[in-house]
Amino acid sequence: MYMALATQRITLPNSDDCATFSVDAKTVFQGGRIPWKTVIQPAALALQHFYSVSGQPAAVWFDNQQWTDAEGMIGSLITMYLSTDAAVTRDELIALGAPIVKADVGWSIDGIHPRSDGAFPCMAMWRKDLYQVWIRDDMDPRCYSLTALGNRVRRTETPFTNAQIRDFVPHISHAVAKFGESESAAVHHKDQLKMAFALQTAERVIEADGVIEDDELAFIARTFPEEDVKRLWLDDTALRDTLARQAGEELKDILGYHEKLALLSTFFAACYSDGKLEVRELRVLKEASATLGLENEDVVNYLQKLW
Repeated sequence: MYMALATQRITLPNSDDCATFSVDAKTVFQGGRIPWKTVIQPAALALQHFYSVSGQPAAVWFDNQQWTDAEGMIGSLITMYLSTDAAVTRDELIALGAPIVKADVGWSIDGIHPRSDGAFPCMAMWRKDLYQVWIRDDMDPRCYSLTALGNRVRRTETPFTNAQIRDFVPHISHAVAKFGESESAAVHHKDQLKMAFALQTAERVIEADGVIEDDELAFIARTFPEEDVKRLWLDDTALRDTLARQAGEELKDILGYHEKLALLSTFFAACYSDGKLEVRELRVLKEASATLGLENEDVVNYLQKLW
């Protein structure tokens, strides 16, 4: 059967705040007996379900990284990153993850995290259709997948000319993805507000106990890289303070629920950056969460997942 590549290019989300799930490769691949299209079926259902609930496009990325389990055995961890540019609600975020949880094949909920640098795009829900994502930087588009042989997992690159319909999720369309969409003024301003608020809150957290340790300073430098601070004009202290105050008034209304949880993850990481949790630091976290409009119950439930 002929496999067609859509003539239009689909646009992938720019947001780096992803609903993240992970699973041990040997659990989900069962030593290589389970094919890739079966492994990613829960992600396909998640994208379709999310679109049916929200009407918003979304995409999924995957990565595999080496990890050591509780018994000291080295294996591979498969991580799934679900992303959307929509300002999703709490219920829409739950809808995004529901099919993955219901699949009952070992995926665990990791919270909201940025994509790893090595993650590759796999599928996208765009304009009512589910697409396999293809990448074109030459005349023959290609897609990526993961394959397992025993406990070993490797990334596979497939050119479109070699692809077979049987290798993909049933009834999926195919299209080349667009990357690096230009940033609008509104997106730039929102990113300024998010970082200004996050940086100010993180600094308040590490100052809360009256002692600033080297690990805490290293956390600030790692989480808020100098190049990102300068790109968003936040190296201007006066402007940063102004944007932080403005963020306290606006972020509650302009951020999606998942973006608020991403900030909460940052605040919690700041609290624990010196290896211990202090009540005074957690008070700052609670205050910042309330400013974002997060309910105390949601904060507690989310932090329990992180902890």
